[in-house]
Amino acid sequence: MFASALRSLVVAECDGGDGSAVPEQTALLEVPLEGVAIGLEWDTLSERVAVAVTDGKRADRLCLVDVEGSTEDVSLPAGAGATGVTVHCTPEKRKTWVGVSCTDGALRLVDASP
Repeated sequence: MFASALRSLVVAECDGGDGSAVPEQTALLEVPLEGVAIGLEWDTLSERVAVAVTDGKRADRLCLVDVEGSTEDVSLPAGAGATGVTVHCTPEKRKTWVGVSCTDGALRLVDASP
C-alpha cells in the first residue's frame, strides 16, 4: 500500500512485484484535504493516516483519515505552523500518539487512540 498527499490524500494498492517498469495501481481512497499536506504517517493500530495540513487561511491542523475516508481534524494553536508529523502506536495498550513538530519550536503530542 502507498499513500501520497498534497491537496488530497491518495491511498493506492501497487502491484509491481513482477519487475515491470510501471506497476499497476488501484486507488483505494482519495480524500480532499482543504489545504496543503506538510507530511503524513500511517497509524497502523487504528488503520488511519495522520496528515499535517496547512491552508494559509486558518490554523494548521492534524487530519486523521480512516479507511472509509472519514476525517477527524485537530487544530493547532494559532501561529504554530506544522512542519512534520510522526505516529507511535502501542498495540498492547491500544494507544496511538501523534507528534506534530511546529514552527514555534514545540512538539505537540495528540492522543489519537481508537
